Amino acid sequence: MYNLTEGALEGYKNVNKDGVATDRYRLLVSDGRRFSWFIMLASQLNNLITNEILTENAICRILNYHLSSVNNGGKEKRAIVSMVILDIEVLISGSEVKDKIGNPTNIDIKSDAESTSTSTAASSPFPTNGVAKRSSSNHYASSDISTTPIAALSPYQNRWVIKVRVTNKSPIRTWSNSRGEGKLFSMDLIDESGEIRCTAFRDLCEKFYDMIELIDQSTGVFRCEKCNKDYPNFTYRLLASMSVVDATGSRWITAFSEDAEKIFGMSAQELGELKENDNDAYMQKFDEVNFKRFLFSLRAKSEFFQFQKDGVRLRQHTKRTSSAELPYENRIASRKQDVLPNDTQHLLFVLTYFLFVSFAIIVLERNLPDPVTIDTEGLHPGRFVAERARNHVVNLTSIGPRIAGSYENEVLAVRFLTTTIDNAMRTAHENHKILLNITKHSGAFPLKFLDGMTNVYRNVQNVIVKVGPRRPTMHSLLLNCHFDSFLESPGGSDDGAGCAVMLEILRIITQSPKILKHSIVFLFNGAEENILQASHGFITQHPWAKDVRTFINLEACGAGGRELLFQAGPHNPWILEVYAKSVPYPYASSLAQEIFESGIVPGDTDFRIFRDFGNISGLDFAWSKNGYVYHTKFDNVDQIPLGALQRTGDNILALTQGIVFGDDLSDPDAQETRGSLVFFDFLGAFVIRWPQYIASTVNIASIIIAGYSIHLNMQSARRNIKKWMYMRHVLICIGVIMVSWLASMFACTLIALVLTKLGKEVGSAWILYHMYCDAYSLIWMSILFVCVLFGLRSGFIPLHWVLFPAVGNIVRHSFFSKLRDWKWLCYQLGSLSLSYIQSFYLSLGALYLFIPIMGRSGGSINSEVVIANMLSILFCQLICFTLPIVLVIKNAERIISVIVGIFLIAIAVLILTPLGFPYSGDPLSPAPQRFMIAHSQRQYYNADGSDRYSGTGYWLVDLDMNSPQTLESVVPEVAAATPTVRDCEKELYCGFPYLLPENYLDTRSRSAHKYSNKSRGPDHIGIILSPYKGVHLEKWSVLDKKPLQGPMWNDRETYFIYYACASDCVPYTFSIELNVSAVQKGPCLSIALAGHFLHGEHQRSLRFKKFLAQFPSWTVVAPWTASYKLWEL
Repeated sequence: MYNLTEGALEGYKNVNKDGVATDRYRLLVSDGRRFSWFIMLASQLNNLITNEILTENAICRILNYHLSSVNNGGKEKRAIVSMVILDIEVLISGSEVKDKIGNPTNIDIKSDAESTSTSTAASSPFPTNGVAKRSSSNHYASSDISTTPIAALSPYQNRWVIKVRVTNKSPIRTWSNSRGEGKLFSMDLIDESGEIRCTAFRDLCEKFYDMIELIDQSTGVFRCEKCNKDYPNFTYRLLASMSVVDATGSRWITAFSEDAEKIFGMSAQELGELKENDNDAYMQKFDEVNFKRFLFSLRAKSEFFQFQKDGVRLRQHTKRTSSAELPYENRIASRKQDVLPNDTQHLLFVLTYFLFVSFAIIVLERNLPDPVTIDTEGLHPGRFVAERARNHVVNLTSIGPRIAGSYENEVLAVRFLTTTIDNAMRTAHENHKILLNITKHSGAFPLKFLDGMTNVYRNVQNVIVKVGPRRPTMHSLLLNCHFDSFLESPGGSDDGAGCAVMLEILRIITQSPKILKHSIVFLFNGAEENILQASHGFITQHPWAKDVRTFINLEACGAGGRELLFQAGPHNPWILEVYAKSVPYPYASSLAQEIFESGIVPGDTDFRIFRDFGNISGLDFAWSKNGYVYHTKFDNVDQIPLGALQRTGDNILALTQGIVFGDDLSDPDAQETRGSLVFFDFLGAFVIRWPQYIASTVNIASIIIAGYSIHLNMQSARRNIKKWMYMRHVLICIGVIMVSWLASMFACTLIALVLTKLGKEVGSAWILYHMYCDAYSLIWMSILFVCVLFGLRSGFIPLHWVLFPAVGNIVRHSFFSKLRDWKWLCYQLGSLSLSYIQSFYLSLGALYLFIPIMGRSGGSINSEVVIANMLSILFCQLICFTLPIVLVIKNAERIISVIVGIFLIAIAVLILTPLGFPYSGDPLSPAPQRFMIAHSQRQYYNADGSDRYSGTGYWLVDLDMNSPQTLESVVPEVAAATPTVRDCEKELYCGFPYLLPENYLDTRSRSAHKYSNKSRGPDHIGIILSPYKGVHLEKWSVLDKKPLQGPMWNDRETYFIYYACASDCVPYTFSIELNVSAVQKGPCLSIALAGHFLHGEHQRSLRFKKFLAQFPSWTVVAPWTASYKLWEL
């Protein structure tokens, strides 16, 4: 049911007959009780009819109007009231209303009561003229004469007076037809409301033609009738009537002489001559001037007009004009009802709000639970005790670096683990059956993620504990960590802390009287840093492995902070369900999984081994914060806060209990469930997860919702701009946004490079704002659609920017369309908050991960440029829907100038002060520069066995973009170093001991197509094979499978074998079969063997130690001694 304003038409029925009206479209308007035919639509609103916005049966609100009376010409000579609508708002389209409302009668037919009395206007919802006490009458008050503006002229009136200026006059022409003949001339008339062309016929032609002051005699001489003189030329004067708009409304003004010339950028004389000589150029000048922005100082004159006592009209013209153009152009008058927050304080509030939210997220992200200590564990029965776990880390890291094959790893670390496990077994509850098994494994397997290599291992160790009920069980949960460490690193976080967490969980589980439903296998593997060998030995060879149904892997690529669930699956989504329900402090993201699987993050974990070789689904956790200490001497217990151990321990303990006390592990339906999950947490409070097919459904639904939101914005702007024009401008906005993003990335790249070297057509502000918002929506919708198309689980990121702004906009249109100023601003910020919070939360985690990684990404990558562009992309994402607010803010350049000033100061500080130095050796906050240096011996042999080259030197591996320039002034040998580009062109694997090289080869025999080889050397050996062109490696004895090929070198195949021996080492023997063509002459195979001394007395010579002693404290070096020998066979 629709409620109309009944009686509204009667309020203007009686009006002075000298009122005026306008023309164009005639409307029949009803207020539900009466209707009138005598209502006209102002010409500037014609687009409402032509664009089918104002349609039959539509419900409207009349915002501005003008009233006049017209004689009906009948016998009664009765005046009829006419209304000219100057502004109208369509509330409900005619297609929704469908039929007329009520049974209105004609207001212009007198009733009996009206015919017997003289009526006057009574109280009415409408004022006599105009809008709420403000007249829109266009009368000029001059003595007793009432003048009508051009814009209000109507064909329904035959008595009116206009006050105009003649801008052009045609010569007198004659005409003749069947009805007679006569003379005529035309004039162009203009006032401040508009322009019209007037034609005078017959007697009026002769009467008015000579009254025009300036006459062109067509003789080249101009005559002024007023002064009775002839002139050879005349001077143009310029008067420009224009409509100006700002964020609050529009106004017609008149600019005279100099001010008008400033606007056109040329004098009146030049403009007049341009019209005479080149009319197209003259019209082009108007196109250039239209819709530009200027700063005007206006002078206004108020005038009372004759037929409205309380009406005041402002006549305005320019007092001063500034020619400075602002950044964008205007085309469409903004409406006063669209009042946006446009003060500087609004922009300051927006920036302050997002800064506060960002700061709150940072504080929340750093928050860690209070640790439980040994003294207070009695108050927390069954809780994880962080202090005991820390003691385990201290004891394990005190052994020192634990390289696979070293005494520290194979003896001391195993002894510590077995002693600790024995203590737990002695205090265990009798309800549990505990078995301890120390195993050694030998085997081989291919790995594709390291450019293709074949991994061979011998006697790598595992310490394995199985805890279960006294009754037999068929299903087990596997918990995995590794106790070996990287070269020169004590391995506090990677992965001593993971093993410490498992030891404390083992103690808690075994001391609890609660009987387990399923068994738990604790795997402490001793060769993860040795390229995932020990986990492969367990999952493919140990008898307990066949009962494992799922696993939890603990890893680290940083130290401290929150452990991130960054890999899940690939199947069995019930595992993630248990995680979401069980853990008290969730931190998970399928985005991290896609990043890790893409290879952007260098390295891999035992998750790959359990997934690919055990066909088991599970969860992979890692500490990612403070990656500066990863694989360095700084990775000690001091970098691991107790709160971080407490948080991880509470989570992994709760997850373990949730699995082993639940039924999913033995449920065949759960075990057979396939499909990956989309998952992410919200500020560590809870985990949102759904299957891929649901994610696709949600994403598509969000795209539809966002499309409807854009439709609502188009409908809201329909009074000002056509739909196709709106979409055209939205596409322009998309282009502007994309260019701005590229410009941002370019600017950031330029700044990064400098730091490396130094050490148009739019409407009102309201419509413009929505155009940019819709442009951002379309961009995010496109990104989300791509995610759906390719099944990307990281699609939840664009989902936030598609769904929440769209829902907020739809709700605003439906329920809060009247919000203005501060209320509107607060609502907009509220609708964007969820998207911003989640995106900033994810961005923070990404920066914590990637910035330290850039310090070990290699010298070929400009890490400054990578991080600069990453930050640019992240912040373009974060401020996308906020940035358009700047467009509606007055004096926004003030705040922007302050921000630019802060930016320039920061750049100056980075360049001119030590704060710009990127490295630190402070043990409390380390950020060292990394170096890998091999003291290498290289020997190359010809096919006849003679020496081709022999030499020694330091092979310095560049791990970041500043290597080795930062050391050239400190270490003389580094300054004298030569690049290895030519070596890489001529020699296999550059002639250097890549990965794990070798130092001795004994070739036993050779046949036409088969070679048998026995290799002896240190416990880490690399064997590189490269057949010549036309020769192919068919098979070998290393594996039964087809040999895994590595990267091509000089159009030749390469194959890499990595061999490691943990104990009881023997020479490694293998054979290969080559397919050699009959035309092959000379050598057919290059074989290089390299050996690493990664631990023990041969790791560093005395000379090597003296060289390393020159390195400053802000560097960390991974040193070893290696050899490389190359034969042609």
